[in-house]
Amino acid sequence: MKNISNPEKYRKRGNVMKKNNLIVVLLLLFAVPSLAQAKMEKLVLAGPKSSVTHPMTYMIEAGLLKDVAEEVELIIWDNPDQLRSLIAGGQAHFSAVPSYVAATFYNKGVPVKLLNISTWGILWVVSSDPKVKTISDLKGEEVSMPYRNDMPDLVFKSLALKQEMDPAKDFKLSYRTNLPAVVQDVLGGKVKHGLLAEPLVSIALMKSATMQGKAPKLYRAISLQEEWGKVYNREARISQAGIAATPK
Repeated sequence: MKNISNPEKYRKRGNVMKKNNLIVVLLLLFAVPSLAQAKMEKLVLAGPKSSVTHPMTYMIEAGLLKDVAEEVELIIWDNPDQLRSLIAGGQAHFSAVPSYVAATFYNKGVPVKLLNISTWGILWVVSSDPKVKTISDLKGEEVSMPYRNDMPDLVFKSLALKQEMDPAKDFKLSYRTNLPAVVQDVLGGKVKHGLLAEPLVSIALMKSATMQGKAPKLYRAISLQEEWGKVYNREARISQAGIAATPK
């Protein structure tokens, strides 16, 4: 696992994530009662297998919604297409969503309301090559990429184009339908590099460390947030995802 040369930076990042999660919890606690005067029969939440869903999980496990609904269901969506289907089909009251997905539905006239942005960048390239530090270091290399033409892919391509690299020609992007498939690619040694979101970044690194001799050693190679800040000359964060009130 990559040594952390600046632990204070990672400690501050963790504190920011905890603060954002608390804000999400408070937003939902105030927003949910407005759905109905009486106690709801069933409240449906939806989110992916990433940190943006953690506040929802906490609220359910802590029983914070027991006075709001008789039953609370959390639907875990595996890819953005499933999320779009959930929203279009009116299957959830609140969903953890990529910011652009909420914007796309809103622009199409669907009454989706983005309550906040709680995730300001959790995208990393993990690699078995310790020399990889920037997007340009991946030129000519195969990269396992989740979700073609969705958030991770769009951010990667934007960074490449801004640095005068052609995503279609300068990289071999091997697309996967979900994040766990990318983890399998890099842990299995099928590819050297993969784009992941937390907490699967940390999970992949921990598994790599415990599978010595059976899996390649992986490194937290490139922070797409830091790349974004450098390339676009702005703060190193991306308005990646948040909680949306969705029609049901």
